[in-house]
Amino acid sequence: MTTNKRNVADTSLPPHAVILAGGFGTRLQSSVPDCPKSLAPVVGRPFLAYQLDWLRSQGISTVTLAIHYLAEQVVAFVSEWKSPNLALDYVREEIPLGTGGAVMNVVQEKGLDGDLLVLNGDTQYRFSLMPVLERYRSFDESALLIAAHVEDVARFGTLTIEKDRVTSFHQATGRHEPGLVSTGAYLLHATLFQEGDRRPFSMEDEFFPALAEKEELAAYVLNHGENFFDIGTPESYEDFCASANKV
Repeated sequence: MTTNKRNVADTSLPPHAVILAGGFGTRLQSSVPDCPKSLAPVVGRPFLAYQLDWLRSQGISTVTLAIHYLAEQVVAFVSEWKSPNLALDYVREEIPLGTGGAVMNVVQEKGLDGDLLVLNGDTQYRFSLMPVLERYRSFDESALLIAAHVEDVARFGTLTIEKDRVTSFHQATGRHEPGLVSTGAYLLHATLFQEGDRRPFSMEDEFFPALAEKEELAAYVLNHGENFFDIGTPESYEDFCASANKV
């Protein structure tokens, strides 16, 4: 895998979105058994529909789902998807590839070349993408991590940011305190994943720490009022369902 800095892309084009929707969702299975997290029901709609609504509102026109666990259910969703403004497809993993391997598999399978917006498949976002994209394209780096301040980092890993660069990652400690965390959303250039074997690996554990060590991982911290919601646990899933029910 190359980590060369990206070439200047056509900045008139929106990034191609990749949603990491292949995980087993072990913690959530007690609440939504026999269902991939991306299709967990939320007020009568699958969670994925909320993600796609947000992406469409941000000017994204092409989305690829990286799928593995209960893939046929996601394939059925894609086959029924109809939108004149957002094209949706998928790339299936024969074996679980982890977050990094999943992105590499999508890039190489589809021959992508350009900016990517990579999102966790269990997280909904409420922020304006354009300022983040402008910041990313002003940097030399090929990778930007979108971070946020949270009041309680107990179930999150945290990170340190200095001068708009991620400098270190820290494992979750279980301590109830405020801090900076990754939102699970990233802007990456496809050239980072065009070469190399399609092996299982984690962006969070391998790829990003290596870039941070070389000071090649840019960062953007969401502004006050911008946020993200994950449904990775029964508690957070119930919270999101409750908030969606109020909209």
